[in-house]
Amino acid sequence: MNWRQTPVWAALSQAAAAIRHRAPAVLRGPMAATGLLLLVVVAMAALLPVGSASPDVARAGAAELPADAQLPQPPDLTPFLINRRWGFSVLDGRERLAQQETEAAGGPPAEPNPRALLQAIGFVGVAVNEAEQAVLLTVSDGAEVVRRRPGEALADGRVLVSVREEALVLERSDGSQETLALFPVAVTP
Repeated sequence: MNWRQTPVWAALSQAAAAIRHRAPAVLRGPMAATGLLLLVVVAMAALLPVGSASPDVARAGAAELPADAQLPQPPDLTPFLINRRWGFSVLDGRERLAQQETEAAGGPPAEPNPRALLQAIGFVGVAVNEAEQAVLLTVSDGAEVVRRRPGEALADGRVLVSVREEALVLERSDGSQETLALFPVAVTP
């Protein structure tokens, strides 16, 4: 059925024709037609139902599903949230806030996160290939970048034991070793 053949269209057309013939010449132009169209749209919008479907419609849709139908489980986003490949994770902000709240409450300070440890030594990057293993660090308040190889001392007194693509191994003055993870691999579910 064509929408121009509906009883609503016929009534609107007759009302528009009656208004057009009785209206002054100023109201017969294109602006008057636009205003009338706007009035019709507002009237139609006022007649549309508002809200969700009735419970009967919802029950009818549920009746069509098989009895053993199950919705898929939402994906586990934990690996994404804890991934620190770029030096921070989505959860870092929450951890930092919890740490500040603990310290403000008088609790013991939490251990620094790996990113803070890397920033403390001036970490810039690593150069790991067949020819060399080295870490790039800033010195002199970031004005200069130096290359340190295994066996060389850092500014804080620790000695660089090894450089890998994903971690640095440092030796403290007491002989204990510390591993700083650069880009921990995301846990796969």
